[in-house]
Amino acid sequence: MKRKIFASLFILVAASVFAQQHVSVPLDDPVYRVIENALIQNYIRPLPTAKPYSLATVLSALREMVQSPRISPLEKKAAEGLIARFEASKTQPWYQIGGYRYDSEAEAAKAAAESEQTESEQTQKKPIFTAIEAVVSYQSTLDFGAYNKTGVVSSENWLQARFQGDISEFFSYRFQMALGVTALNMNAYAPYTYTKSWDGYQFPLDNPYSLQYLSEDPAIGLQILPEFALGLWDNKVRLNFSRVRRDWGVGDGNLMLSGTARPFMGVDFHLNPVEWFNLSFVVGVLEFNSSTGVKTAAQTFQNAYTATMLELFAREWAYFAVSSSVVWAKRFELGYGNPGMLGALYQNMIGDFDNVQVGFHFGFNVPKYLKFYGGWFIDEMKVAENFANLDRNMYSWQVGTRLAVPGAPFTTVSLQYTKVEPYMYTHPDTKTPWYENALESNYLNHGEPLGYKLDPNSDELKLKVETMPLWYLNAALTYRMIRHGISADGSSFSESLDYGADLNGAQSGDLYWKDFLKDGVYEWIHSVGIEAELDLRFVNVPIAVGAGYTFYYRYLTEYDGEAGKFNRLDTFEWNETAHQTDMGNLFSIYIRIW
Repeated sequence: MKRKIFASLFILVAASVFAQQHVSVPLDDPVYRVIENALIQNYIRPLPTAKPYSLATVLSALREMVQSPRISPLEKKAAEGLIARFEASKTQPWYQIGGYRYDSEAEAAKAAAESEQTESEQTQKKPIFTAIEAVVSYQSTLDFGAYNKTGVVSSENWLQARFQGDISEFFSYRFQMALGVTALNMNAYAPYTYTKSWDGYQFPLDNPYSLQYLSEDPAIGLQILPEFALGLWDNKVRLNFSRVRRDWGVGDGNLMLSGTARPFMGVDFHLNPVEWFNLSFVVGVLEFNSSTGVKTAAQTFQNAYTATMLELFAREWAYFAVSSSVVWAKRFELGYGNPGMLGALYQNMIGDFDNVQVGFHFGFNVPKYLKFYGGWFIDEMKVAENFANLDRNMYSWQVGTRLAVPGAPFTTVSLQYTKVEPYMYTHPDTKTPWYENALESNYLNHGEPLGYKLDPNSDELKLKVETMPLWYLNAALTYRMIRHGISADGSSFSESLDYGADLNGAQSGDLYWKDFLKDGVYEWIHSVGIEAELDLRFVNVPIAVGAGYTFYYRYLTEYDGEAGKFNRLDTFEWNETAHQTDMGNLFSIYIRIW
């Protein structure tokens, strides 16, 4: 039967469905928990660690784990439920309007048999265009905290519209915009957990023409997240032009590009010609911290960004990677736009005006049970006497392990330690060709770190239990201990090293000498949190509900060298800190409607 190929618009208040094969699956989708657990248990082959994954990659992984002979019946059912969720749009009339579309040779063969046509004839009937899918969703989040007799409330409400479709079997697109109303109070969130949800500025309701960086009064915010995606040769080559959050690496939050970082506009290139090698590359433009105005702040922040990661899967149980990144002023630098040129080396060819970093990463599996991983991300380093005590050596490092709990469907226990040295992710303002002002080149995007979400001169011990026994139910329990310098040098993004000083000859007590926990006042934060989400789409109700509770306890210490012990300080004496309370009970509830 002859079918016309044309675009047709439908507004669907339904499940979060995807017909598009090459656009990315957002990082907050719980399917990533399932994939990580399946990788540990060897249900699926190793995957590149640069996320987000395309829908095609996610579906391929889910189908592979369903076919694994070792997967448990409950895990198989959960994986099949996720496949059905992602493919729900195939049953919609708008999907059929686009013409014939087959996602695998097996589906093409089945369709050919049903229509009494040859497989070769049927596989040729692929659409030039599919219909345009339009999904409207709404999310309301309420966070509130209780501190002794004091209570605070913070809320966000977002109405989102997403338009997406395909042009041929190789190219997909998505236009995603949202309008939100917020009334924020940062004390309603546990330390180092909140990330801004709006782009650029907020517009207070009582004065919409004013621009606010972070408004505690009711304000309007906007989100714009476009994506154009190309996948070739069975997704061995992928090219994306998008503004999304990215997470590169094996950790729960990564050192070079973390999923907690704000999105930025960039071109991503991924090359995975064979199973044991992958190249990931992104070049894009970072967004300035808008706290001092559209023009004033932007005059000193004109930053582009490049990151490259080469991954080697030596065996199914061994993983190695090397990475390079650079924050550079927007100039005509072709080398920073070439996936084959490491930025750390290219700077030596064009002049030292940029902030470059290199990283090394590894992972080892005990098949079916455990994964060990780690990484070292270096900003500035010079091998010298007293290496560990010199602020001149700026780096972050991370080690961790994950256990796939036997007998518990898609349940993972992880233990991770992360250390961020003083001045890490910072850089002095630099006079740069073509620019009148000295430019900022901190490792930041929209005021938040591109890497791990800690301030410089901090460390964190994290224990997390995650489970997804059913495709529509997921939960997590997390303990965190964070220690961060307050009065010690190099403990904030507003500080930077003076490279003209005698950094390498620093001695104990000097400005650029570090001694973690003993060189100033430090805050200690202990928190325990539990969260759960129930997706009611399993009973055909287009709603997801979630809730969470966190208890945190905070105190300050100062080291007494003569007595050789730590002394507790009165927290309220340090009212310049972001969180002024010693103890908090924090609650969060949200509802998402499609």
